[in-house]
Amino acid sequence: MKFICLLFLFLLVNIQAFSQSNLKHLAHQHIDQLRPLLGSMKDSIAVWAEPSFKEYKTVGLLKETLSAAGFQIEEKLGGVETMFSASFGNNGPTIAILGEYDADVFEDGLRGHASGHHWLGVGSVGAALSLQRLIAKGEIVARIVYIGSTAEGGFGGRAHLARKGYFQGIDLAIFWHPSPVTWASTRPWDALIDLEIEFVAEKTKAIEESTKSSSLFLQVLDFASTLEDIKEKLNATTHLHYSLESPPASYNYTMDAIGLKIRIQTVQQAQANQLYRAIEQKVQEIQGEGGAVQLSIFRAIHAFLPNNPGMQMVAKNMEALGSIPITPVEQAQAKTIQGELGLPTSGLRVNRLPFQAFSGAKQLRKYASDIGDVSWWAPTLSFVTTCYPAGVPIGQPVAAELAFDAYGEQGMLYAAKLICSSIIDYLHNETLQEAIRAAFKKAIGTQSYFNLEPGSLPTAEKNSKRTK
Repeated sequence: MKFICLLFLFLLVNIQAFSQSNLKHLAHQHIDQLRPLLGSMKDSIAVWAEPSFKEYKTVGLLKETLSAAGFQIEEKLGGVETMFSASFGNNGPTIAILGEYDADVFEDGLRGHASGHHWLGVGSVGAALSLQRLIAKGEIVARIVYIGSTAEGGFGGRAHLARKGYFQGIDLAIFWHPSPVTWASTRPWDALIDLEIEFVAEKTKAIEESTKSSSLFLQVLDFASTLEDIKEKLNATTHLHYSLESPPASYNYTMDAIGLKIRIQTVQQAQANQLYRAIEQKVQEIQGEGGAVQLSIFRAIHAFLPNNPGMQMVAKNMEALGSIPITPVEQAQAKTIQGELGLPTSGLRVNRLPFQAFSGAKQLRKYASDIGDVSWWAPTLSFVTTCYPAGVPIGQPVAAELAFDAYGEQGMLYAAKLICSSIIDYLHNETLQEAIRAAFKKAIGTQSYFNLEPGSLPTAEKNSKRTK
C-alpha cells in the first residue's frame, strides 16, 4: 500500500511538471507567433520617441492592442493621461506585469529610445497577450494586469500610483529592463526623497533695512548647520546633499526668499524616513518660533525590496530557456558597433549571470527606481535581458541609434517568454507562492508604506527639472 501511495505521488508530481512544461511551450510558441506584431509595435514606438507624460501615440497603440485581445482598459491612472492598466481574467491570483514606454530627451532637445523602453513596454505586452490566451482557454487561472506607467527613474509614475493605492490586492508583480547582460538580479535600489524648503521674509529697500533680512539668512545658516550635524553621523549606506537657491544679490533691496534643495538617499527605507522626520521637525521648530518657512516634497521613491525565492525561480527559468538566440550576423554587428565606439569587441553577452541571493545592502546603489514603491505593496520580481552590446552607454544618444537593431528584439522576446514561464511556475506551485509571500512579509517587517505625497500632480515639466 505504501508503495502504491509513493508511486501515485511520483506520478502526480511528474504529471504536474509535464503540464507546466507544456504550458510554457505553448506560451513561448505564441510569443514567436506574435513576433511580427510585437516587432512592428516596438518600431513604431521607437520612431515616435515620445517623452515621459507625453506618450500619446504609444499609449494609444498599446491600449488598442490589448483591448482587441479582450483586456479591460482603465485609463488615466492616478490622473495621468499616459498611464493605464489593462486586465484580463476574474479568478485566481492577481499578477501585475509592469510596463513603461517613455523615450529619453537629450541635452540638445532631440529624443530617442536610448534606454530600451520601446522593447520593455512591448515585451511586457507580448507576455500579457500570451498569458491571456492561456486564461481564455482555461489552461491557467489568474487575473493578469498590465500596468503602463512613465518616468521610472525620474518623477516616478509607479510611486505616484502606489501612493494612490493602485497596487493593493496584487499578489505578484514582475518587471524587466533591457541591459547589456541577462541576469535575475536581487540587487536593491535606493530610497530617495527630494525636498524643497523655502525661507521667506518681507522684501524692503536696503536703506530701510530692518533685522528681518539678516534673521532670514541666519535661519538658513542655522538650518544648514543642522544638516551638517546630520551628515557627520552618516556612513556609506546614506547620502545627504543640499544646495542653496536665492534671488540675485542687490544693492537696493533685501532678500525676500532663500530656498534649500535637499536630497536624502539611503539603502534602507527606515533611514530615509528617519532623516525626513528630523528635517520636518526642524522646519516645525522654526515655524513655532514665528519663522516663515515651508517644506514641500518634490519626489519620493521607496527602496526596492528583493525577493529571493521569487528571483531564484526566475533564474531557474533563465537556465531552462538557455541563451538568447543571437545569430552570428548580429554578433558581428554588435562587435562593429563596439569597435566604432572604442570599446572592447566582446560582442553581446548572451549567457546569463549566476544567481546570487540578496543578503543585505552594504553601500548605496546610487540609483532609485519606482519599482521600489511597488515592492512595498506586493512581492516584486525584476530581471534584465541582453539588448545592448557590452559597454554601450545606455541612456545616451549613441544607444538610441541601436533602437531598431535585431538583437534588441531578441532580448525583448526572451524577456516575454521568461515572464510567462515564471508566472506559470508561480501559479502551479503553492509552496513557492507561500515562500514568496513569507519573504515579502519578512522584508516589510513591522514597517508600513511611508506615504509622502508631492504637492502637485506629476507632469512633463516637473519631470524635466529632476536629476538622477
